[in-house]
Amino acid sequence: MFADRACGLFLVQAVLAALLYRERTGQGQAVELPMFETLAGFVLSEHMWGGTFSPPLARMGMVRTFERRPAQTKDGYLCYTLTSDEQVARFWDVAGRPDRKADERFAKRGNRNKNIGEFYRCVADELAKRTTGEWIAVFESADLPATPIHTLESLMDDPHLRAVGFFQEVEHPT
Repeated sequence: MFADRACGLFLVQAVLAALLYRERTGQGQAVELPMFETLAGFVLSEHMWGGTFSPPLARMGMVRTFERRPAQTKDGYLCYTLTSDEQVARFWDVAGRPDRKADERFAKRGNRNKNIGEFYRCVADELAKRTTGEWIAVFESADLPATPIHTLESLMDDPHLRAVGFFQEVEHPT
């Protein structure tokens, strides 16, 4: 299902590009979107890194992606991103662990990447201490990206989706 939907979105982009080309040049375009190649490109985009150079500058695979997992909170799960050194420092402050900012394994991105599994374990230890709602508020106040991991049922009650009128009640004609 994901592959079908993702390829559909790529197809829409290709058709729009072909229409724009026709509008600008008067010439048509052939649009072809093979699913395997489309998904291979989609998956590999983060993982190519320096592995495509000859000789390779780095191994293939984004190390941060392989270790990243949603973190369990007291009452659910949270997905977050702490990428920059500034974001990590802010997280340690709002988590009540300013001492971690001086930890050489985590202070700079290069060292975090070398110790990424331990970094994520330390963050997960902190996130387990509060509820998802508490952490969402903390992350928002510190301008850190995070979102709750929903169940199908909780998604129906998401405050943002409710606020933007995502779900609408209508009377069925029969």
